[in-house]
Amino acid sequence: MILINTTFHVESDVEKEWVAWVHATYLALATAEGTALSPLFLKIMSQMEGGVGYAVQVQAGSQSDVDMWLGEMQPKLLSEMYGRWGDKVLFFTTLMEEVKA
Repeated sequence: MILINTTFHVESDVEKEWVAWVHATYLALATAEGTALSPLFLKIMSQMEGGVGYAVQVQAGSQSDVDMWLGEMQPKLLSEMYGRWGDKVLFFTTLMEEVKA
């Protein structure tokens, strides 16, 4: 399993609207029919200056699923997000691999 983790810093004045968008758009695309992705939406409990932290973790079963998410699906979502909120929502993405004994 490969985990695609995208961490977001969301300014407080757009938080409510952004969270609704994540549920309606970001997670909806990740769970759309035909995808092999399993998303998890998390709020970061640590204090952040000037906003709130969130993470969306998408579990991918194969490298081709990762390539599809990072190459096709996520760029569209992040472009839409930037068009709505600009620099009020910042993010970075990391890939993680499950470590088995």
